Amino acid sequence: GAVLLKYDINGNFQWIRNHADISFSANYPLLELDKTGDPYLLFSINTTMGRYEYGIAKYDEFGTQKWLARYSYNNRFCEISDAEIDDDFNLLVTGHCGNYMTTVKWSQIITNISTVSNQIPDGYKLYQNYPNPFNPSTNIQFDLPKDNFATVKIYDLLGKEVTTLINEYKKAGSYVISFNGNNLSSGIYYYSIETGNFNQVRKMILIK
Repeated sequence: GAVLLKYDINGNFQWIRNHADISFSANYPLLELDKTGDPYLLFSINTTMGRYEYGIAKYDEFGTQKWLARYSYNNRFCEISDAEIDDDFNLLVTGHCGNYMTTVKWSQIITNISTVSNQIPDGYKLYQNYPNPFNPSTNIQFDLPKDNFATVKIYDLLGKEVTTLINEYKKAGSYVISFNGNNLSSGIYYYSIETGNFNQVRKMILIK
């Protein structure tokens, strides 16, 4: 498979991640780093149809996979040749799908989550974002009265999912997500939280 290893400055092993579904007959995997130091592993991934797709896995500094992106074109063999990450965290990947030269751009919406208080809240709550309206950054706060798996997502006015801000197990507490909508257009958006026994939706406005 495609293997990613991290060592510290003294050469001590820290962690290893791999993808067993990489195609051995396609291109070798590539490694890219963004300006924060997060690594991206790029490779050609096998499909159920016996073809290859672009495969991009992003990790944080601790080796936690943040997302896996895939791209295919008309069920052709797709192989990555090169990649670049700009200062706005846009990821450009180029290569070929069959006889076609193919360049794909992925835009990332940058978020950061932090703990507001060590006190355990009395109940679940999703607060109104602040500031609102915003340009381009805002904060989304929520309370979890007990340990739970939480998902926070953003949708456009038509209800189409724009991005997932978090989708992970969180300890009980109050949290705030710093959301940057620099890659979004002006308009009305909705954000929601969902746990095993709670969900809530609120509206926010982006004005540029």
